[in-house]
Amino acid sequence: MSRLALWAVLASLPASDSAEPAYRAIGDVATVMGTILREHVDGADPNDLARAAIDGMLAQLDPWSRRVRVEEVVAADDATTPAWSCHSDKGILHLRIQRFAAENPRSWFENCPQLQDGLPLLLDLRGNRGGYLEGALSLSDRLIKGGVLLTERHRRDEKQTHRARDIGFPPAATAILVDQATASAAELLAGILRDRAAAVLWGEKTQGKGSIQHPLRLASGDVVLITTGRFQLPSGELLDGVGLEPASKAPANPAAELCRLAQREWAQNRCTAPQ
Repeated sequence: MSRLALWAVLASLPASDSAEPAYRAIGDVATVMGTILREHVDGADPNDLARAAIDGMLAQLDPWSRRVRVEEVVAADDATTPAWSCHSDKGILHLRIQRFAAENPRSWFENCPQLQDGLPLLLDLRGNRGGYLEGALSLSDRLIKGGVLLTERHRRDEKQTHRARDIGFPPAATAILVDQATASAAELLAGILRDRAAAVLWGEKTQGKGSIQHPLRLASGDVVLITTGRFQLPSGELLDGVGLEPASKAPANPAAELCRLAQREWAQNRCTAPQ
């Protein structure tokens, strides 16, 4: 570890008596790592030694703090795979989201104008492992009118609250399909809509990844993802490590069941609003 890097880490720590053990620990790590990397013990590759030391420290934190290749981090921006699709069919709006990409928030209404029609919404988040949180929040903003969407709870009791603007078009009713692969931004969206829009969840329990992560790019080309906090749903629930429990398994005919939840009539394979 260079002196510049060490000073950068030290400067990021809080200036308080409680930080003294952290200062000492960082000094010990720097001393040991500096000696090992300088001497290349037993002719070992210094990059391998550094990775082993980093992985060892991350293993003491939580299941989500880890070292990955930079390609894994940018995979969410893979333009070859459609991020989402929507279509209205027989009085039901179907919205399938494979991942949350970094896109213009206005694209929800631009590419799916039916979101403004107030139809019953069947939202499919199965297999969605997350992506960009901004995408999930921007969709929530368009389905909910005002109020708290999500709270970030960081170390030292710091928190940041995300709120919806008064621009939403709430659906007549919302049902969300989830499974064990539904994670991160996807399950946060499901929790937000459950708490704020009375959405019903069908399927399997979600993964339980509700952590806030800070990426650190290393000279080796790796990226270290360090957990710095947890996301809190509007109900106060922290889903990290717990996940969301659906109300039931997915019904045989989700569209028909959703139509009934919206207090509409399902007849001749179509959902119609009462006259």
